[in-house]
Amino acid sequence: MKQKKKISVLMIFLALVLIVTGYSILFINDYTADAEETVFSASIIKNNYKANNINLENISREIKDMGIFDIKYYNQVKKNYDKNIEELRIIEKHIQNVEPTSKNLLYQCDIMDYNDYDIDNKCDTITYNYESIINAYVSMVNKYNEVIDGYNEWNKKDALEKYESSNYSDYVDINLDGVFSGVIK
Repeated sequence: MKQKKKISVLMIFLALVLIVTGYSILFINDYTADAEETVFSASIIKNNYKANNINLENISREIKDMGIFDIKYYNQVKKNYDKNIEELRIIEKHIQNVEPTSKNLLYQCDIMDYNDYDIDNKCDTITYNYESIINAYVSMVNKYNEVIDGYNEWNKKDALEKYESSNYSDYVDINLDGVFSGVIK
């Protein structure tokens, strides 16, 4: 009886050791896999950050350089209408070209916490810049359409159509901070 009790205690002890060892191995494997995934996602952000930022800065520069708001007289609206519409389309295409990379980077930023100041800073910058570009474009289109409305009131005989963006018509708040970064005032 005493020997059976010793064997029972030994079996319980071995079972506990095996259970603890099994959970430890699972924990270590999950931790290692998570660490590898974090490193992989962080490398995607680091490798694509600079090129994406340059592309967004170039689009921002294009928006600032457009002469749409240099209109002093309504007769200039009609004269420059085709050129302005084409410039708006070109900027929209440029935004569409950077959109896949930007959305992938935003996804990589959102899927995990990196606990790395550099990566967190890059993610904040990616979010701010992408949100700013879209909102600047939407507000630019809205302001241009206000000019078209003014022209159409001035010249009812030769009305111009407003520009309608097929992809970007609403302001976005990607980081959900309640601020639409990039809106032109």
